[in-house]
Amino acid sequence: MNGLSNNRRKLLDGLQADAFKYFLHEVNPANGLVVDCTKKNFPSSIAATGLALSAYPLGVERGFLSRGKAVERILTTLRFFANSEQSQSPEATGYKGFYYHFLDMKTGRRTWDCELSTVDSAFLVAGMLAAAVYFDRETQKEEEIRTLADGLYRRVDWHWATNRAKTLTHGWKPKTGFLRYRWKQYDEALLLYVLGLGSPTFPLPPESYRALSSRYKWKKIYGYEYLYASPLFTHQFSHIWLDLREIQDEFMRKHDLDYFENSRRATYVQQEYARRNPKEWKGYSEVCWGLTACEGPGPKILKIKGKERVFRLRRARRTLWSRRRHGRAVGRRGFTAFRARDRSAHVGAFQKNRSRQTPLRFGSHLQHHLSRQRLPNVRLALALALRHQSRTDRADDRKSS
Repeated sequence: MNGLSNNRRKLLDGLQADAFKYFLHEVNPANGLVVDCTKKNFPSSIAATGLALSAYPLGVERGFLSRGKAVERILTTLRFFANSEQSQSPEATGYKGFYYHFLDMKTGRRTWDCELSTVDSAFLVAGMLAAAVYFDRETQKEEEIRTLADGLYRRVDWHWATNRAKTLTHGWKPKTGFLRYRWKQYDEALLLYVLGLGSPTFPLPPESYRALSSRYKWKKIYGYEYLYASPLFTHQFSHIWLDLREIQDEFMRKHDLDYFENSRRATYVQQEYARRNPKEWKGYSEVCWGLTACEGPGPKILKIKGKERVFRLRRARRTLWSRRRHGRAVGRRGFTAFRARDRSAHVGAFQKNRSRQTPLRFGSHLQHHLSRQRLPNVRLALALALRHQSRTDRADDRKSS
C-alpha cells in the first residue's frame, strides 16, 4: 500500500478485517442472503448480498477466507437466485431478472411490501459477475459459478425496466406497477446503465445513456470543479466494480476529466465541508467526514444545547448544498474516518503480493459502451476495483479494441 506508514497500514488492515466479518457472520448459510441490518428481525438486502459476493474474492486475497469456502458460499448464493421464483406474484423473489429490494432471510421471498429494485439488482448482479471474473479455474465448481452468473445476468430484462421511456425506472411493484421515479441524474446508478448497455440479451440503446448524462450538473464547491452529486456513496459505489480511470464519455471529455478523478475531487469536497463544519455538528472534522445516507434518530426535531436541530430518516445531517431526498447505504454510519491524503490506499487496500496478481481487463469494453456508445453483444466483464491494473495493461486494452 504505497504512501502509508506502518501504523496506518496496520490500522487499515484491522478495519478491513473487521468490516469483512460482517459478510462472514451476518449471512444465512442455507441460501447466502446477507442481512441488511443487525437489528432484530431485519430482512436481507440484495445490495448487501451483492457486496458480499464482491467481498469474498477480496477475503481470499487477504487471507480472511479460504478459496474453497468462498466458492461454496458463492455457489450457495447463485444457486438460490437461479432457482428462486421469478413471477408477478407478490411473494416471489423477483421478476424479469430483477429482484426485490428486501428478501426474507429464511425463505428468500419478498418482504416489507418492497419494490423490485433496479439499482439494488445491479449491485447484486455486479457482485455475481465480479465473483465469476475472479474464480477462473477450470474446476467443476468454479465453472458453475461462471455459468450461473452469466445466466443470471442474461436473464435481466433492461428494456422492460425503462417502461417505454429512455431512462430506467427505480422499480416496480406487483399491485401498482412501475414507480414514478427514474434514474435520470448522476448518482450510484452509473453502474446500472453500464450493465444495461453491456447486456448480451436485452441491451439498453445508446439513447438511454445520453438521456441520463444530459441532466448532469457541473459545480464548483470549495475550489473543486466536478460532476456534482451530494452524498459520498453516490461517487463510490460504481467504483467498487468498475475501473473508471481514464474512462470518458462525452460529458467528461468536455470537462477534460474522468470518473475516477471526479470521485476523488468529490471526496476532497466532503472532507473540506466537515473541516469547516458550518452547521456546527458535533464530531465533524478533517478526520471525521464523508456524509452519506444513514440511519439516525429521525425523523424528528431535537433540541441540542438550546438549539432546535432537524434529524431526517436515512440521510446525513444536512449540508449546505444538499437537497437529495432519497438514499441508501449498506453501512450505518454517516461518516468515514479516513484522511483524503491516504487516497492511494483505496486502490491497494486489499492487495496482497501485488506483483503476483494478473490484472483483470475491462477498460476496452467500458470505453466501447460509454465513449463510443456502440453495443456489440459481448459479455460485460466487471473488474474488481481494488485489483491492480497498470497503465501499460490499459494501453494494451485500448490497442486491442
